[in-house]
Amino acid sequence: MTRLLLACLVACLALVALSVQAQETKVYQTDKYGHVQYHQPSLVVKSDGRIVPVDAYGNQSPSQPSYVKQPDGRVVQTDAYGHKQYHTPQTVVQPDGRVLQTDAYGNKQTHKPQYQVKGDTVYRTDAYGNRKPPAYVVKPPPVSPVKK
Repeated sequence: MTRLLLACLVACLALVALSVQAQETKVYQTDKYGHVQYHQPSLVVKSDGRIVPVDAYGNQSPSQPSYVKQPDGRVVQTDAYGHKQYHTPQTVVQPDGRVLQTDAYGNKQTHKPQYQVKGDTVYRTDAYGNRKPPAYVVKPPPVSPVKK
């Protein structure tokens, strides 16, 4: 169940972060009030479209699955070597920003959690498309000050 939620989150991130055109973008979890949870694990969207989970300190875990966004809007899980895992459930990002989960055959799973992307915020939605409080916020990674 948590992998499916993570895959859905990854699709939301891919849609938002790839449109930002940054080298690297971090996606942070939020609490029920919309406050960013920097101490929680987050996701990093690389410039090549790969989506990698990281811990609160920014360390990548090779045991966690990573994801890659396809040109057709699907987000596919990859293994530690970067091979796409088409036999696992996938996530589809629709042109209007809705994010739906599908099974390995492409059938939409409308009973699974759904999301809506608006700007830099990812909202949970119910089965009818009504928005709930924000679930995730996309931000560029913090830049450390450079001393001269």
